[in-house]
Amino acid sequence: MRVGVLSVGWMLFEPAQADARTEVFDPAEVESGSLDLDPGRSEFPRPNFLGSFQKNAVETFEPSDILKNITVNYFGMISSPSLQAVAPGYRESLLLRNFLGVGYRLSELVTLSGNAYWSVRGLEQFPTQIHDPFVRLADGSFLSGENWNLYVDARLHLPLSSASVNSGLNLGIQSVQALTYSIPESRFALGLSSSIRANVLSVQGYGSDLDLYLGPNLFYQLAPSLGLNCLFESQMSHVRSRSSSGWSALIFDLEPGLAWDVMPNLSVNPYIHLPMGGLTSFSPTYAGLLLSWTLL
Repeated sequence: MRVGVLSVGWMLFEPAQADARTEVFDPAEVESGSLDLDPGRSEFPRPNFLGSFQKNAVETFEPSDILKNITVNYFGMISSPSLQAVAPGYRESLLLRNFLGVGYRLSELVTLSGNAYWSVRGLEQFPTQIHDPFVRLADGSFLSGENWNLYVDARLHLPLSSASVNSGLNLGIQSVQALTYSIPESRFALGLSSSIRANVLSVQGYGSDLDLYLGPNLFYQLAPSLGLNCLFESQMSHVRSRSSSGWSALIFDLEPGLAWDVMPNLSVNPYIHLPMGGLTSFSPTYAGLLLSWTLL
């Protein structure tokens, strides 16, 4: 049985989190509904707990065994209401983002998958919103060494949501990378995830045409299935209509948390989101929970 794929989970990105958006909007515009704050267009990549630093054993790839090579994964992100005073224009609510991916292993380390994305916002009526699906081609070990591994994937985001149709998005093209390094003879490991996404907009389209992300991560293993992690994120976007001057200010945040592999196929990561700079009304302090579940 070969030791293979590094489970970097969801390096999910559909450019910048709705609660960490780099653009400052007028509160009246937000409340009136004239601006669709679509979290489906606003998600940056994240490392995936213990699996980001440990190569997990996978069954030997058998090209002829079609059913055996099918994969099904669920990833959930829960963001609590703000832990601080609500800023003007920010809707105080719980947000649950759901990602369901069904894929096929092309080899031991390469998977092609289709991924659905929907969100549920609020505590009472639970309004549900459908976001853009995407196709992902992922290589779990594009390059690797004795103590390090590089994950790479390419994604095509399909503009099927109402928000994308309204903004004139024709296609989203993205590349995600995750480099992990386990420090020899220690309980520490380092990670670095990055993403670049280009949005192809129609002539009358509006919004960001380029989104960049960088997220270094420090991890300390307390036990075989339990660890502490601290993620530092930086992100910026370019607004199409503003040419070379359209770069938004950098946003920084810190996310200390606990990484726990509850079962071999189920991981959870509770954390606190702490904005560090580039504050806007969409950068609150809040509690979060990431859940990664491999169904097949």
